[in-house]
Amino acid sequence: MADTPVLPNSPDPPNTNTPDSVSPRKAGVSLSGSSSIERTNPRWVPLIGSPPTQEFVPETPSELGSLIPSPIDYTVHEIDGSYYPFPFNANELQPIGSRIPSPPFPVDDKRSVSFAEQPFVIPSPSTPISNQISYPVYHTVSILDDYFFNLAAPKFLPMRFVSDRLEYVQVEDLRKPATDPPIYRLQIICNLIPQWPIVFQPNADRLPQDHKLSPITVGDILVKLYHCMHLPIQKSEWDVVPEEYQSFITEAYARRCRLSGKAEAEERRKGVKRIDFCRTWVWLNELISVPTSGIPVMLLKLSEGSS
Repeated sequence: MADTPVLPNSPDPPNTNTPDSVSPRKAGVSLSGSSSIERTNPRWVPLIGSPPTQEFVPETPSELGSLIPSPIDYTVHEIDGSYYPFPFNANELQPIGSRIPSPPFPVDDKRSVSFAEQPFVIPSPSTPISNQISYPVYHTVSILDDYFFNLAAPKFLPMRFVSDRLEYVQVEDLRKPATDPPIYRLQIICNLIPQWPIVFQPNADRLPQDHKLSPITVGDILVKLYHCMHLPIQKSEWDVVPEEYQSFITEAYARRCRLSGKAEAEERRKGVKRIDFCRTWVWLNELISVPTSGIPVMLLKLSEGSS
């Protein structure tokens, strides 16, 4: 296991007795502690390899703040597993009791950070991409406009704003094609961490017997976004981060772990994740299609908000 970097002047552990709240940054939903939806992106982007391929089973907590009703019972629905990498399978989504506290962002929590004991393999180096991505916009994926999804939450919990209240997404919504017209391959690039593109391609081992492809669904996108944002980084990747940005990322890492409640120690052991590089920009804002002559590309924009 790689040595753990320790930042100086580590304060005492923060108070975890904080009220629960839901703070998505979306049109029509107020968000305290932040005055604007769009903020300047970090100026520095490290050179890091592409993500590995592995299976992932998401989990759904039973409640989140006073706005959230009792969750739907995913086990009563029938849904086929996708043959895309990181398949969404509703039968594997078991409601788990959990509440996610939402304290103010800690500006002075510069504690030690750790890294996963089993670092993932980087298949090949990536090409440097400027984080100031600017694409001509010709279509916004409207199907995700009303989705509220905290990518830093300890559990997989996509929601929708329906009739002035947040509700868990229904399985039938997750089964819908993500785009119109439907697509079968896709690359998503987050404007905050473009060094980690997320690629959807048909998995040959999961193709149906008739070889007829099903389109990429809303569930496919949400599950893989969450999974890839929670992949750990390696210490070698951390070592090339400028010191001032290490401080910002460490604050986000400590905050995310603290909000995990009883799982805080486990989350700290897992180490820094990709979502920590996004700092307080953790809420799904929009997916914007960008012109390309090859595989479809979408720009993922995140909003700042309380986790």
